[in-house]
Amino acid sequence: VTGEMPAQPATACYESASFNTATCSWDVTGEMPEMPVLESYQTATFNPVTCVWDVTGTPPSGCYAVEVFAFNQGLTKPGTAVNAERSNPLKALGAPDGQNPAVNAPVQNFVSLGFGGSIELDFGYEIANGPGADIKIWESSASPNMEKAQILVSQDGLGYLPVGVIQQGGEVDFGGVFANYIRFVKIVDVSNLADFSNVQVSDGYDVDAIECIHGRYIIPQTCVGSTVISTTQGLRKNGTPVLEERSNETKALGAPQVSPVGVVDFFSLGFGGEMTIAFDGPVANGPGADIRITETTWNFTCANYPETADVFASQDGMNYVYLGQTCMSNSFDLGALSWAQYIRIVDVSDAALFPADADGYDVNGIECLHPGLQFIPGDDDLTPCAAAEMVSYNPGTTKNGNPVAAIRSNPNNALGAPQSNDTYNFVSLGFGGELVLKYDFVIFNLPGNDIKVIETSFGNPSCPNYPETARISVSMDGVNFSDLGELCLDGTIDLGSVPYAQYVKVTDISNGGNFGGSADGYDVDAVVVLNGPCAMNMARIAEFDNISTPDETIEMSLMPNPATEFTVINLSGTTARTQWIVEVIDAAGRLVNRESFTAAAANSQYFLKLNQFESGIYMVRVSNGEEQFVQRLVK
Repeated sequence: VTGEMPAQPATACYESASFNTATCSWDVTGEMPEMPVLESYQTATFNPVTCVWDVTGTPPSGCYAVEVFAFNQGLTKPGTAVNAERSNPLKALGAPDGQNPAVNAPVQNFVSLGFGGSIELDFGYEIANGPGADIKIWESSASPNMEKAQILVSQDGLGYLPVGVIQQGGEVDFGGVFANYIRFVKIVDVSNLADFSNVQVSDGYDVDAIECIHGRYIIPQTCVGSTVISTTQGLRKNGTPVLEERSNETKALGAPQVSPVGVVDFFSLGFGGEMTIAFDGPVANGPGADIRITETTWNFTCANYPETADVFASQDGMNYVYLGQTCMSNSFDLGALSWAQYIRIVDVSDAALFPADADGYDVNGIECLHPGLQFIPGDDDLTPCAAAEMVSYNPGTTKNGNPVAAIRSNPNNALGAPQSNDTYNFVSLGFGGELVLKYDFVIFNLPGNDIKVIETSFGNPSCPNYPETARISVSMDGVNFSDLGELCLDGTIDLGSVPYAQYVKVTDISNGGNFGGSADGYDVDAVVVLNGPCAMNMARIAEFDNISTPDETIEMSLMPNPATEFTVINLSGTTARTQWIVEVIDAAGRLVNRESFTAAAANSQYFLKLNQFESGIYMVRVSNGEEQFVQRLVK
């Protein structure tokens, strides 16, 4: 040969090293030094010649939060807004500035959450879950042991899990909540108002900084499923349990095996069974397919032995996206996720196509297809717990046959979480109308009701006296929908026989005979998920259930018109106790009269005397500061 062989590894690294001329590489025995997973470097690559890890970047002097992910400030003990100098969430970033500054000092180097407030902070990269405490909270307080906060952590900023409650500053251990790392920390004030004086600077938990103790988490260079998170094994076609030799879940881990017929190197899900497997670290979304699932079926093809499964992926093990369906072995792209760490496989094989002793989909192994690719964290714009995309909107009409008002016809108002204000934050379906929404994540059928439809009707009516009604159906593909039943006004509903879904259809079936002429059917503010990790949002859903917006479009009429001595202003769809201004303007544009009245109910009347006006044409303008209505009047 000409040229040189690769450099020989340092003998200190391994027990032995011999050059393999067939593969042009060194065959070694023994192990290399442990990877520096807890060091805060940009990259780490093992050098077999020097027997050390080559790293780029240098460890920072500290490990602190670098970005405010979300901030929801509460109030002070007197119920006022927190002072401006204590309301800058950016003061929670970086290293601490001192734990006990003077309460009334001109520079407050922390942010006050306010009672009941919260802040979510991002470290900018994954921080390691090491032995003992993992993060330290730096708090600033003049009230020792009175200011309290609940600490929650997350890998993706979507699914948070609680890890403890602290008083003032303190250290927190992630425990086994997330096995290897987290990236986001949420701090929620849970202080007891009764423990504080009724002064402006009593404003809840104060955050100066969050420090990580074990540094950055470096992604391991393994790329196969390594941990079984959960299994629910189904049965064989004949109704008996899956054989014991095919029920060892660890056989689904590691690299896929290629074994002779009869050698069981897999785990059988059983018909309708499922399993969730985690990788040691995040799997990157690269070009093309990103993971491959290997299934074992000896000497058969999909055409004559169609063992089939639905496949899902997740970053946090709680919120899953649907990747697709596979018959036997197949590869999948991670789709909307920039990375994933958990894969769920659910058997959906048709038992009627198999012999009596068949036992469904067999998992031999899961491997990633881009083992050297660095994942890019934090760029997924996905919405958990609420619909994220409007698929279609086919509105009906109002009771009197008119189109639904434009202000009530924006279907995007049904996306995301329900609102809490008096604006038009819902969409009206119109009588017979229909709306289809899609979620970023899959809704799994868990015990209890799974979704809640938030409907908007003025005055918090009951169903008997205002029966706006809709039929709810769900789908996994947006084409084939399964009916879940009817809801009147707000309501929760179970997925029933549907194992999981990603689309929901809301169809108005209200009886127009029960409503006024401008009524426009069922109004959708939001359709939210109740189960799984979304269960913690129930209090927020209840708080933001909007029932204060008028359910019917406001309409104005004057009767009689023409008139001699008086006319009656009729307003339908108003809000009780709303102040209205009545102005009369003559043909020259001059204001000739101004009066006011308070609406008493959803339909209000006001008696306007005309004796003082000369015969002619006038404009009557009725307004409430946000809306105004004008009618031509002949005296």
